[in-house]
Amino acid sequence: GGFYALTSGGRCELVESYDVETWQRRKEPSMLQPRAWHAVTEHEGNIFAIGGNNGRRHLRDVEILDLRADSGWKSCARMTFKRFTPAACSAAGSLYVAGGYGGQGDVCDRRMHFLDSVEIYNSVKDTWRPGPSLPFPIARLSLVEARGRIFAIGGYRDTCPLPSVLSLDPRENHWVVEQSMAMPRSSFSAALFADCLYAFGGHNGVSFTNTVELYDLRKGCWRFIRPMPYARAYMATAPV
Repeated sequence: GGFYALTSGGRCELVESYDVETWQRRKEPSMLQPRAWHAVTEHEGNIFAIGGNNGRRHLRDVEILDLRADSGWKSCARMTFKRFTPAACSAAGSLYVAGGYGGQGDVCDRRMHFLDSVEIYNSVKDTWRPGPSLPFPIARLSLVEARGRIFAIGGYRDTCPLPSVLSLDPRENHWVVEQSMAMPRSSFSAALFADCLYAFGGHNGVSFTNTVELYDLRKGCWRFIRPMPYARAYMATAPV
């Protein structure tokens, strides 16, 4: 492929696209409201912006951009829970959203808690339903689909980042513990490429890191590979 879209953070509504063949960026239709700490994923040819925080309140609002039409962003059904720093991915014909922080009210305050809940979106019915809860509450995690399974990688719980890896078969109703990463990570990025999962950067509990780990799905093990030039966190990655 040669095209992917990204939304910028910092509680803004701006959206840009980047053509990897021409190395050109261009402005795309803005989201309906500013967001930060939200999840972004592709599902059935659409880009979804999920949850986050708009500077005034935590969001359960979800927006959708149809890449095949020139119609701009549209609202779809709201999630049950307000979430910021959740994770999302497309799997088995549905959209999965997991974890994050949930606020006790609409305002930004310290009365928030970690979420273990999972919500599943049906694009035909425009409805959300509960999914199998995570074994424990996690925020700032990554969610990746690989080989028909959903992997919940790393994240933040209580006061520390996690090395944990969980997997879910959408046909079943429980999460399975997989081999942990060598390093705990929160606020990092993960992606699938060539039958391997990659975990990039993040915060390891002491500092931001430039390390990268690879999980070989055939061998079932993690290993470090060449690090990034700079330490990074709160970023995004996408295979093209």
